[in-house]
Amino acid sequence: MNKIVLPLSVFLLAVGSGAVRAQGGPGMNPNLQPGQQPQSMNQAVPGQTPNPAAPSAMPHAMPAPVPTPAAKLAASKPAPQAKGMAQQLVNKIHSQYPELAEIGLSAKKAKGCVTVASTDKKDIGEKCERDAIAPMKTGKTLIEKEGARYAVSLPLRDIHGKVVGSLGLEFKPKPGQTKASILSQAKKIASQMGSKISSQTSLIQ
Repeated sequence: MNKIVLPLSVFLLAVGSGAVRAQGGPGMNPNLQPGQQPQSMNQAVPGQTPNPAAPSAMPHAMPAPVPTPAAKLAASKPAPQAKGMAQQLVNKIHSQYPELAEIGLSAKKAKGCVTVASTDKKDIGEKCERDAIAPMKTGKTLIEKEGARYAVSLPLRDIHGKVVGSLGLEFKPKPGQTKASILSQAKKIASQMGSKISSQTSLIQ
């Protein structure tokens, strides 16, 4: 019989194809058992150290912090303001006259005479003392020296000239300031405050 001689290139091609089939095809695991699904190239194999170069899952974006109820309340809460017309007047006069150590405004209410406004918040709502009641009854001004300070109590009149309360002022005298000049300034302050009062009702609201 005549022998068939195949070219060397054909022989090598046949051998290579058989090797590929024996290994289960390109990229297949030669240890793959029948019926076993091939693993992804990036999937970790038991007993095998993961490839650090393999892509990892994308990190999740951190959610924005949610404001707490206390923070919301603090942000929405308005700045505290003076309550009532009387306290607003006291605060304004105190800011204009820094030489005043204390200011108290008294008026009659349904339960009697009380302090309706003061630079000392503890005095608000307290019953009137004798030196606060006298100017409302007599319409006269009282002035006394207490240590290095002067205490002045004078009637407080509204824009119509009607007595609607009494004003107590405690002065820290400036060098050279006399009793007469303090009395004059106290009357000026009472007049300035009274020009903003329309009636006793508006004062005690």
